[in-house]
Amino acid sequence: MVSSIAITVVAFLALSGVAFAQKVAPNPATVSITEGQSHDVDFQLDAPIISPVGSSDPDVTINFTVGDPSRVSLSTNSLEWDPSAWAQVRTLTVNALHDGVHDSTNSVTVQFDTVSGSPYYSGFSGSFTVDLADIDPPPATTTTSVAPTTTSIGSPPTTRPSSTTATTSTFAPTTTAAAVSAVAANGNDDELPPTGTTNSLALTGAALVALGALLLGLNRRRRATA
Repeated sequence: MVSSIAITVVAFLALSGVAFAQKVAPNPATVSITEGQSHDVDFQLDAPIISPVGSSDPDVTINFTVGDPSRVSLSTNSLEWDPSAWAQVRTLTVNALHDGVHDSTNSVTVQFDTVSGSPYYSGFSGSFTVDLADIDPPPATTTTSVAPTTTSIGSPPTTRPSSTTATTSTFAPTTTAAAVSAVAANGNDDELPPTGTTNSLALTGAALVALGALLLGLNRRRRATA
């Protein structure tokens, strides 16, 4: 009596499409695999397959779609149950492919969709996640050092050639008052005494000029007194 009621309730839910659990449950829901290895995922239906009388497709089939086929492959693209085997476990093998590349994302989603003549299972969809352990090392990074650049604002600095200034020392003829006075006192045309560091040529010329003037003056005095 109790069993017949339970079957009737399940049949009602199946025919009406009302869900009271996850109809197709992957176990585990998340798979962790290292590249180059495999892992099994089990699937099981949670209720008998009950289809309307005369249904042409009473079986339950789930079809898989891999988010990244270059990294994950499956042992089969679909799993199937007929009404008599609804309680059996179906196993899907997930393969982590070694792609030889260090990937920045290591998670791949496997989606599945259910096709069935049973209103309860028809159109049901779900997914499970494959977490991959990448065995490929990251690419080597190259650090480039850039020398700091100094930018001059305005006109560039101008290098001016150094100039050599020639300094000419002029030795002016120097006639000391003492020398002239000595000539005048002597009253003759004796040469003036040397004056130390005065240039000899300039001194000689100056002395001759002074002597000539002195002699001229003395000659005028003699004429005047004669």
